[in-house]
This record gives sequence, structure tokens and C-alpha cells, in this order.
Amino acid sequence: CASGYFYFFSPRTAETEMISTPISYVQHSVATGMREKMVLPDGSRVWLNAGSILIYPSTFMTSERNVFLMGEGFFEVKKDSLHPFVVSTRYLNLQVLGTSFNVSAYPDAAKVTATLETGSLNVRVCPDSVSYVLEPDQQLAYIPATHAIERRQVRASDYSEWRMGGLFFDNVAFEEILRVLERTYGVKYIFGLLLIITRRFMYISIKENPWRIFFRY
Repeated sequence: CASGYFYFFSPRTAETEMISTPISYVQHSVATGMREKMVLPDGSRVWLNAGSILIYPSTFMTSERNVFLMGEGFFEVKKDSLHPFVVSTRYLNLQVLGTSFNVSAYPDAAKVTATLETGSLNVRVCPDSVSYVLEPDQQLAYIPATHAIERRQVRASDYSEWRMGGLFFDNVAFEEILRVLERTYGVKYIFGLLLIITRRFMYISIKENPWRIFFRY
């Protein structure tokens, strides 16, 4: 992994004086072929998938606990009713008080998803002001190319199998599956058949073996 620190100044107004408090931000990067688990300053736990970046303050000092994600992460948020936990991605903003959920927001992916396992999740699609409240085993998907939004029932635990070394695909184009496999295992797949690239696969579950994969479609 790689981490870096960035410093900003946050002004605080008191009755008698102005105090400038430095805020340092950590950028945590996960390399291709790796997965990592980390604990945030508030005690919340985060699993980061391969090729992901998480930016967060070294100390949560404001009324909200804000982090930025590029890639995929599973969050177990420590409950704090006074300080909502906010995950920002390029297309989705997610706000919770204490819950567990998966976010997939890779910049090269065809869609961005938020999948709730426990608790309640408020999702806003940027730059719209409309919010969607998810219940456990619900998923919201946003397709940037068409601006389409879909909310559906799923088995949420399928979408966080990657934490334990598994992968799950549901109605995904073969080209997208190859992209995920290459990022997850740090390998390159080369296929000579164009036909299979155009197929969509309805269900695939893979456990830690990128060289022996069985597809059912």
C-alpha cells in the first residue's frame, strides 16, 4: 500500500479570537492484485479492493466524518448519531450514522453501485439533489453513460465476497469481467475469440483461482 499526508487549515471562530487548526489528510492506495483492511480514526473499519484509493482526515474534526473513495470499499461504520459518516465518490454521495455497506466506484467501470448489508443508507446521485434511502439487501446502481438509476433487491453479501478472496458477477459483460480479474489478480488475459467478449454472463462466483474459471450463462 501507499499513504501520503496533505495539510489544510480549518478556521474556527471563537468569541474572542480566530484559531486556525491544521487538518492533515491521508491518501491510502492499494496496489493491483492486493486487498487491504484498515481502521479509520473514529474506529470504523474499511476493506479496500485492488486498485482503490481512500482519502480521509487523520482526525475527524468537523460535524461530518467525510472520506473520498475511488475504487471499491466495504465499510463498517462505527455509530455516532452526532457525526454522520459520508463517503463521496465521483457520482455518488453516501451518508450513514452506523451501518455496513459496499461501494464500487472504479473510474473505468460501466456503472457505480452502493449495496447495503445492515442499517440504513442515504444515497445521492451527483449532481442531482434527489436522495434514495436503501434498506438491507438493496442496491442502487448508476450508469454514467446513460444517467440511468436502478434500485433493486439483491443478496448484499454476494457483493462483498471479494473481502474473503471471492468475486461475484451478475449480468456482467465478459469484457468487464476480464477488467476485474486483471485488476484483482495483477494478470493479463488475452483471448482470440471476439464472440465471447460480446456475451453477458448471468452468474459467476470465483474463489481465489484466476486460472481455472467456470462460467454459467
